[in-house]
Amino acid sequence: MGSGSDTGSGHCLIATAAFGSYLHPYVGLLRDFRDSFLLTKRIGQAFVRWYYRVSPPLADLIAQKAYIRAAVRVVLLPTIGFSALALNIGLFGSVFLLLAFLFLTGMGVRKLVRFGSPRD
Repeated sequence: MGSGSDTGSGHCLIATAAFGSYLHPYVGLLRDFRDSFLLTKRIGQAFVRWYYRVSPPLADLIAQKAYIRAAVRVVLLPTIGFSALALNIGLFGSVFLLLAFLFLTGMGVRKLVRFGSPRD
């Protein structure tokens, strides 16, 4: 995502800065997600416009330091994974799987907290 219009012609400035190239496969995947899902709905278009306004200075900062690029790549991984899933199985299925994963993770954490603490 990045500077440009709502037409999908914009660049993914933050991902490009983090991965070092507009041609990186993950950057292309994020562009595809933007074009297929975000730009097709009004709320997604509003998000893209906001992103285009705030991302240029962030991308400049990210591009300057290797440790920031590495950290942003790690932070982007869940978004990249969700985007890949949505592009392959659809947005509804992806949201369902994400919610199921979060629910099951929460149940597991709850069990660990309840039964995993040492007894007095």
